Amino acid sequence: MSSQIICIDPGPVIQLTTFPRNSAIKTLWDRWERDDRRILAPSHLYFDVSNILGTYIRQGVLSPQTVQSIMLACRSLPIHLVDDSDLQERALRLTERYNLPVGCDPHYLALAEKLDKELWTYDRRLAMVVNQVGETPRVRWIGKKQELSTI
Repeated sequence: MSSQIICIDPGPVIQLTTFPRNSAIKTLWDRWERDDRRILAPSHLYFDVSNILGTYIRQGVLSPQTVQSIMLACRSLPIHLVDDSDLQERALRLTERYNLPVGCDPHYLALAEKLDKELWTYDRRLAMVVNQVGETPRVRWIGKKQELSTI
């Protein structure tokens, strides 16, 4: 796998823009930029980010005005969106293969699989489920400190 391209799901975007004191994601993101990594995500990334942020509004964690600012910050990140109709079919196969809930996770995994790249996530469950199958780990869980030292 080429290390110049990586795939991400909404987790790193949310952490970087919503929780700026999270030094782990800031350090990781800075390293990706310094190493000139190309960061890819499916075209529906901002839809998923807005759903997560909407939950924060409903829970009273963030105000609508704050979420608007966060969405602007999200869109300013150097993320290349991939619009590929083949991802839905791949995502359905991955849902079965890894027994994942139907939703956004399999689509991010489908992009990483199609491109033969790693998927970086804050979703520990997703990383564990996919990596336990015994194939080459393709999901990197950001919450694990030793992962950061191996990039």
